[in-house]
Amino acid sequence: MTPAAIRPFAKADLEPSYGVWRRAWAAAVPSLDMDALEPGWRRQLPAEYLPARIVLAAECDRALAGFAIFDPARSWLDQLVVDPARHRAGIGRALMAAIRDLEAGPIEFRVMQANAGAIAFYERLGCVRLRPDASPTTGWPSWRYVWPAGRG
Repeated sequence: MTPAAIRPFAKADLEPSYGVWRRAWAAAVPSLDMDALEPGWRRQLPAEYLPARIVLAAECDRALAGFAIFDPARSWLDQLVVDPARHRAGIGRALMAAIRDLEAGPIEFRVMQANAGAIAFYERLGCVRLRPDASPTTGWPSWRYVWPAGRG
């Protein structure tokens, strides 16, 4: 497996990103109803995230392996998604390093409390759990995290 190439998200990444997103979320929280969630994601990604956020793609072996969505105005990581078939291959770390290159200061984000794998990943990076939170769109219980400045 070749290392991930991090690049700007392209229009051609849109359709493959839905599959990556679906597989990642289903693996992270198997109780989620992906059929119910996917239509909203298919609307939100092109309508909300792509026009107003920095979206980076991770490509391995000429296939989309993951992506990150970052809001530089708020120093907020909206999404970090890695195909479960590519977990532990350095893709999440490469995407986070690319985000760190964009923002040297603290970066905040939410992680679903049910997503134990993501929580462990972020804590290995040196991210700090701040407090309980909830998704503003779904109400799902989450943890609020910060990736302190200088970590990465």
